[in-house]
This record gives sequence, C-alpha cells and structure tokens, in this order.
Amino acid sequence: MVYSPKIIVVGGVNVDTTFEVRVLPAEGQSVSATGSYTSIGGKGLNQALAARRAGVPVAIIGATGDDDGGQMIRNFLAAEDINTEFLLQIDGASTGRAFIVLDQNARNLIVGQSGARILPEAPLIQDITNAWEGWRGVDFVAANGETTSSFVREIFDTARNKEILTAWNPSPMPTDPAPLLRRTDILVLNQTEASELLGVDRSPETLASELRAISPREVVLTLGEEGCMLVNDEIVHVPARAVQARDPTAAGDTFLGYFLSSRSRGCTFREAAEIASTAASLCVQEKGAAATIPRRESVLETLTAPL
Repeated sequence: MVYSPKIIVVGGVNVDTTFEVRVLPAEGQSVSATGSYTSIGGKGLNQALAARRAGVPVAIIGATGDDDGGQMIRNFLAAEDINTEFLLQIDGASTGRAFIVLDQNARNLIVGQSGARILPEAPLIQDITNAWEGWRGVDFVAANGETTSSFVREIFDTARNKEILTAWNPSPMPTDPAPLLRRTDILVLNQTEASELLGVDRSPETLASELRAISPREVVLTLGEEGCMLVNDEIVHVPARAVQARDPTAAGDTFLGYFLSSRSRGCTFREAAEIASTAASLCVQEKGAAATIPRRESVLETLTAPL
C-alpha cells in the first residue's frame, strides 16, 4: 500500500521459530523442546504492525531476502495495509530469522540472524527523504537495533532536520550507542537494556533518571508485569494489568507501537503509556509474535474494563 504515513518505522522483519521448553537452559546445558512453531516477526515489523493496528497510517523501512519468507512477510504487511514502498528485496540474501526459546513461565531467550539488511547508500537515503511529499504529516520516526546504526543515524538526521520526533529502542544494543542517543527524542527500553546501556544494575527509578540525564527529552522504561516508568520533568510509575502471561516476545514492540500511535492521536505522555501497557498486556496472553499484537478495538474495550 502506498500512502503518506504518520509514523515511519525502521527495523528488521523476520521469520521466527519458537521452541517451547519447561525451563530455559543454563550455560552448557541441553534441554528438549516440548513443542515448536513458526511465525512472522522482527522488531521493525512488530512495531509497525502495532502502530497500524492502533489506527495510524504507518510505513516500514527495512529489507527481506528474495525467498519464501520474504514473500510471506510482504503478503502479511499488504493485508495489514502497511506502506511497504521502502521494504526492499535484496537479491541473493535470506530474510532475517529469529530463534526463540520460551519456557513455561513466559521467560524467553532470543537469538537473531540478521539476513537481508539495508545499508546507508546515498541514492536510497535521498529517495526516502523525498518520499511521501517530503515526509509531510509524519509525527514520529522510530528505529531499533536490528538495522545498521549508520543507516538509522542518517534517517534520524533527516527526521530532526524536518522537526520530526525520533524514538529509539536500543534492542539489540549497538556497540556504540552514543551517536544514536544524541539523535533520540524518546527512548523506549526495558530494564535489562537500560542496565546494559548504562553499565550498571540499579533500581528502575535510578535507571530512568540516569537515562534521562544522558540526552532524550523523554524516557519510557518498561518493567514487564510491573508496568513502566515515565521520565520527562518528573518520574511517574504506570502499573500494568495483572494477566497470565504466555509469551512476551512481541510485548515491548507492541508497547512502542501503541505508545507512538497514541501520541500521534494527541494523547498525553501518561495516557499513551496506559494505552500501550494495556495493549502489551493483551499481547503476552497469546503465543507468537506479530499475530499476538491486539487490534485497537480490543485495547479500548479492555481499557474500559475494571482492573
């Protein structure tokens, strides 16, 4: 679908293979899977899908290989009405893969194989910059760690030159995050990623305030079943709904997509976080990745239900 987006997402698109186990393996330990399944995912795809299912026009910038996995992803995104004008097909490359180990307590380990990637070639950057009437009407550009940092820097520079807000989810964490932090307006990450970024393991309140001090105007620190911490001029804790989690794979991506979509619709920082947290709570109750991301109607219905 070709249209002008409100949110642009830069990131990976994958075919995910999930192995279900009773307990996660320790270092050097072998465990047997009790089941397995294949699904569509990738942080870029999940984040774009969440924002689109939240009701906002979305474009994705990424790449697939010229294989069956890539075609499956393209068909899926077309059915979801996501702009794929710059979802490139790299000839001779394989579409990205993710291998997920999920235990019976909804804890997981994820290993990604990048596969097809886009690189910061000048003609491509120029084509993207000129697209969508020069990005007229775009509110946010979001990216994560699945795409080369140099490419994300170019896209973020373009966004900021056009006075468009940038949102970054540093997962996986790049070797040198500082250049991207300097270009980030909204930092969204979980407690493990925050500890890795800062090189310390401290309380959520301390992590959030230290993150705010190193650049972004807003920080969202997601805490799983504990909700999230919001940091701008003050620190606010938003609790999560109590649910029985089955698979957290796409929860963080669901949160980010719904958060940005809600902000694009005019919600306050806290209102957007409450909506995003509710969406994530619905996501974790199902198994899989993209398919578990809820639609706006379900989120709104849950928001009106008692806690």
